Amino acid sequence: MIAHVATILLLATAALAALPCQSTVRGKTYNLQAACHANGTGVDWVYKGSDNTTYYINICNDLVSENPCGNDSPGYQYDPNSGECFRLGLLEAEWWGNSYFDTLGQNGIVVMYDEGDTCADGFSRAKISLVFNCNPNVSVQLTNVVAIGQYCHWVAHFDSKYGCPM
Repeated sequence: MIAHVATILLLATAALAALPCQSTVRGKTYNLQAACHANGTGVDWVYKGSDNTTYYINICNDLVSENPCGNDSPGYQYDPNSGECFRLGLLEAEWWGNSYFDTLGQNGIVVMYDEGDTCADGFSRAKISLVFNCNPNVSVQLTNVVAIGQYCHWVAHFDSKYGCPM
């Protein structure tokens, strides 16, 4: 009986240690699992820019909604005028960071997806950084998406309690 309990505790500990949307960076642990939309939910983070461009974004998972671009990436930029979709990164090219440059001096965490569609220069690949600013009073709020065209880089800003270290 004790062996069974010990086995169950070990399995539970291993499962918690291997959360798919958690990382320890520079000694601080961040868990964004609650901001991740799982398969079957049909919901993604959506932001509509002032130019009518729509961004579909997910965290630690490919998109799961019925959007015009598909579900083979954690982020797409969609232009409703032309119907064009631009993949902003691949789930397999995930990177976490929390340096001053990554968070612009704010307390938080960044999840970046690289290896998106080929950019206008013909050789660079699109990337998107999801910046989670620490705000203990907000569950998750996507506040804006900024395109840095010359670098083929998009930055999505979230306010969230999950941007605070555990």
